[in-house]
Amino acid sequence: MADRPKKELTQLVNQLEYSVYVGAIRNSKYSAILNEKIPPISEEVELPPNCSFDLVPEGMREDREHPDVRIARRAENLSRLSAVAHERGEVSPGLRRVIVIQAVRLADLAAARLSYVEGRRGPSPDAINVPELVGNVIKELGES
Repeated sequence: MADRPKKELTQLVNQLEYSVYVGAIRNSKYSAILNEKIPPISEEVELPPNCSFDLVPEGMREDREHPDVRIARRAENLSRLSAVAHERGEVSPGLRRVIVIQAVRLADLAAARLSYVEGRRGPSPDAINVPELVGNVIKELGES
């Protein structure tokens, strides 16, 4: 692999990164992910099988996954992103998109928690029209 020309290696990395990016969007609840920078548009390639593992130790999981903790963490992240936008002055469309997506995820978590305590069914994923709010990145990239 190391004997390949740098241009070829860069192209391969771009294809892999773009394939992961598009796959993540397609598999996302809201067809949007928290990624400020869109990778270079490239030909999609088949990705190797993925694997999963527990990143958070079992003893910490219960506390971290509590809905109120998740809501507080999401609100804190949104606050930090907004502060970054304020400090930068000139802000990329990608950061603006991430702020909106964080706000959507916060609203979804809060609405799900409210439905739970009221004994109602949780909100459906189409309760918030994310493509209407942030556009459809895949479509913008020239795909369907």
